[in-house]
Amino acid sequence: MPKKIIIVGGGLAGLAACNELMKSGFDVLILEACNHPGGRASAHTNLGIPFGTGASWIHGSNNNPIALVNKASTNMVSVSPEEFLFFDETGRPIPSQLIEKFFASFH
Repeated sequence: MPKKIIIVGGGLAGLAACNELMKSGFDVLILEACNHPGGRASAHTNLGIPFGTGASWIHGSNNNPIALVNKASTNMVSVSPEEFLFFDETGRPIPSQLIEKFFASFH
């Protein structure tokens, strides 16, 4: 009889842990407070377009629970930072030169 394990939280880490434990033969139960899997990574359409809330990025695809997100029927899109417009706290666009300077400093 397999050992039983309870995972608290159905975010990406909880889903990845569940997947690995189930592969190893454990009987796993995930307890999630929200009404959807994926934790903070979710999208809403109440503005008429998909609007991501919480976690916005999944970086890379190796050793990453992207396959689990796909199994949960969550839509994902590959994007490049060059495809985004950035706005300050007042709603004004931030000039691309400042964004490029930020990314250069960040990297």
